[in-house]
Amino acid sequence: DLDLLVEHPVRIGRRRAQADRQGLALEHQDSLVIRLEAVAEDIVRHYMGRYEAGSDQVGKAMVVSIDKATAVRMYDLVQKHWAERLATLEAELKTTPELERAPLAETIEFMRTTDMAVVVSQSQNEVADMAELGLDIAKHRKRINEEDLDSKFKDPADPFRLVFVCAMWLTGFDAPSCSTVYLDKPMR
Repeated sequence: DLDLLVEHPVRIGRRRAQADRQGLALEHQDSLVIRLEAVAEDIVRHYMGRYEAGSDQVGKAMVVSIDKATAVRMYDLVQKHWAERLATLEAELKTTPELERAPLAETIEFMRTTDMAVVVSQSQNEVADMAELGLDIAKHRKRINEEDLDSKFKDPADPFRLVFVCAMWLTGFDAPSCSTVYLDKPMR
């Protein structure tokens, strides 16, 4: 049922709570989580694949989600898969012959220094609404309010390389350093 996927996060949370109270299972909830996991893993694989291939056009990337809750969830999932990939590379480094270590060490450093952030518009009661969905928007809101993420993302030398959005920065935002857009949102 595609309608559930495009509903407002609060309505989804209420619907889940209602389903839980009624003892109903929403099958597509599980498939949505599985799909988001796969997309997050693909984002990490693709983005780092470009870096590891030696592309001088790696640039920055924007992940566009259907709504705020999905943007925050995708950030969390990409962070998880990023950490897993980093741990795998760090383990490989220990067994890599000395003469072959430099490129792997550079990749590890690139991953360690890469900064990611969620940039979404503010809404009333968003902390409570997101908490109802098991998400923490407060740490993201703090960064949005305290840092000049716009300038950091536009600066090719800044390690802020991955941004997660749903509507902000989609129109009237020019960032030549952004070479990749991962679109996980229906097109109209």
